[in-house]
Amino acid sequence: TKRGDRNSVLFTIAQIHERQGHLKLAQDSYKNYLNSGGGDAEKMVEANYKIAQLNGRRGYHGDADKSYYRTIAVQKSAAHKGRPVGSTWAAEAKFHLTEKIYDEFTAVRIPANPAKQAQAVKTKLALLTKLSNNLADVIKYDDGNTVIASLAKLGQAYDHISKAIWKAPLPGDLNKEELETYKKGIDSVAQPLKDKAVENYSSAINKSYEINNYSTWTKV
Repeated sequence: TKRGDRNSVLFTIAQIHERQGHLKLAQDSYKNYLNSGGGDAEKMVEANYKIAQLNGRRGYHGDADKSYYRTIAVQKSAAHKGRPVGSTWAAEAKFHLTEKIYDEFTAVRIPANPAKQAQAVKTKLALLTKLSNNLADVIKYDDGNTVIASLAKLGQAYDHISKAIWKAPLPGDLNKEELETYKKGIDSVAQPLKDKAVENYSSAINKSYEINNYSTWTKV
């Protein structure tokens, strides 16, 4: 149809502006495509993702997050019609939104005060669970690249927390025997977390072999 052809041209114009680095023009063109009614479900999901990405590149991070959520919603709506379209863009959007949780998780420091260390570890573990659940949602899209990225990111998270626990300042009021017992207790907490890091890194590499897709995520 003529309308479909016109909409396709609007999308192509947006892509050209994006390739040329005209971020505002590209963003406006993707919006024009959506405002015109789109017509192609895959491109409509992609256009929302691109608007989010361009907002982020232009420094409008709040607007970017809103568009990432919209990308997920638009893809879900299209998929409900029996067409699993746009899953790559929804997966990328969902993965991007997990970065905030990861940043919040790594920002929690384990203090020198022994009385406060347990609470800090508890907070980090709660955020790790939240991150893990959100990355599991990304993996459900079954998009190869973001599956690899999610597994590698989870590996990084487990690696981070195991190192943070091992590096936490030791109590200064313990004798030699008590200190050894304390260290064994630390090992019993940190080592399983380290093992989970290795497990997730290995899964990321195995997935790369499986789909013959190698990226920066398999080099972490």
